Amino acid sequence: MAYHHHHHYDDVGSDSVQQIAPAAPADAATSETSLALNDLSLGLNASEVWTTLPMHAHSTHSSHLPQPQPDPSPTSDSLAHDGTQTVPDPLPTQTADTTTHDVTPTTPTQTQPVDTTSHDVTPTTPVQTQPVDTTSHDVTPTVPTQTTPVDTTTTGTQTTGTTAPDPTQTPGQPVNLVHTTTAIHSDHDGQVIQGLDIYVDHGDAVTITNNNVILENCRIHYADGNGVSISDASHVTIQNCEIIDTSPPSGINQGTNENDDIVAQNAPNLTVQDTTVRDGSTGLYLLDSPGATISHVDGYDFHGPYPRGQFVQFDKSGNSTLTDFYAFNDPAHSSPEDVVSVYASPNTTVSNGVIDGNNSQDGVGVMFENGSTGGRVTNVDAIHQANGAFSSYDSNVVFDHTRSFDNIATDQGRGLPSSNALIWNVSSGGVSIENSTYTHPADPGNIVWDASKAVVADVHQDPSATPMAHITAQHDWLV
Repeated sequence: MAYHHHHHYDDVGSDSVQQIAPAAPADAATSETSLALNDLSLGLNASEVWTTLPMHAHSTHSSHLPQPQPDPSPTSDSLAHDGTQTVPDPLPTQTADTTTHDVTPTTPTQTQPVDTTSHDVTPTTPVQTQPVDTTSHDVTPTVPTQTTPVDTTTTGTQTTGTTAPDPTQTPGQPVNLVHTTTAIHSDHDGQVIQGLDIYVDHGDAVTITNNNVILENCRIHYADGNGVSISDASHVTIQNCEIIDTSPPSGINQGTNENDDIVAQNAPNLTVQDTTVRDGSTGLYLLDSPGATISHVDGYDFHGPYPRGQFVQFDKSGNSTLTDFYAFNDPAHSSPEDVVSVYASPNTTVSNGVIDGNNSQDGVGVMFENGSTGGRVTNVDAIHQANGAFSSYDSNVVFDHTRSFDNIATDQGRGLPSSNALIWNVSSGGVSIENSTYTHPADPGNIVWDASKAVVADVHQDPSATPMAHITAQHDWLV
């Protein structure tokens, strides 16, 4: 079934919301750009269509901590429903870091077709969502005091006020963007930055250091720095944006500098929605930023360098959610680590998403580690993973309705997977795997390790299953 989500923003008067204009031009050519910015209509129409598309086959991701050494002889998984023996091939974990990286999008490779012959049962996978448990948090940074004075005077580049205009749904309406090569910096609480096509070659393209800032309807290109940098600011919202590293490493090479699409430090209660991230060291890196809500996001081809390389990493940013997402790493044009990394971030939930591709020796699809207790993964498909699909080194973590398709045991250019293509890793007591299946495993004897530590390992093979459709953002920019 295809779902189409349309987002549109009403025209707003000049006393409400304006596009942010760059600083005064230094020459005649830049003056023309400045005039174009000033002449642009203050109200913007915006829309973004989230479309559910058929699954494409791809591959790439990774992680990096020491692994436990398994018993060399296979052991019978007494908890697995199908009686499949599992070989103890543990997964390494990844340490957190605050460095940055870049990536190059390419056309995804085709997924392996699922063999539907001689199968008459295709179990329906219910979709479940798990509310975030806000009790017993070990990471709760102080939320900065919000100061949002009401001021409806306009400056030609920004709007002041306590709230942004409410979006309305008007399908098919494109977004007009104004070109600028000037880096954007927030300067007051409640600021709205919108309607810009930003190209910045050096430094961060957008810097936000104020509370309640809204960045919306923007396309951001950056090359040496970060796409969007948020620090010491609470309740920031990013919506309907596309953020692109224009100078990623080639092929499967890792970069030498960290260039993240979005990086947030000490930025509690961040919201990111209806947004695409491409080719960065990491797509969204949250450090000391608890209470984040990330939804309807898609990301492509992340490059590191290690320890970066994630689509999303929660680092000491607990009580957060990631839902309705798609991550794709082309095995020939990316160098990821763990695709979704939950590090020292308790009570974090991941749901309703598709992860496709990982050429890492050590990275997995979804990883919980270093005190990320109370985590939950619900209704997530992992396709073309090499070193592992789902992994936990922490207790009280649940993998519910998780599915693996066509995992890979061969070298994709970065070395053989260190776990010999394990799918589920249970390296702590108190972990549950429920209602989960695997299709076309690379090693049928290496499905779950260590099942003896699991509260339950409800896993079985489903040869006729197919990956669920994934969502992608459709940004309609007019420049």
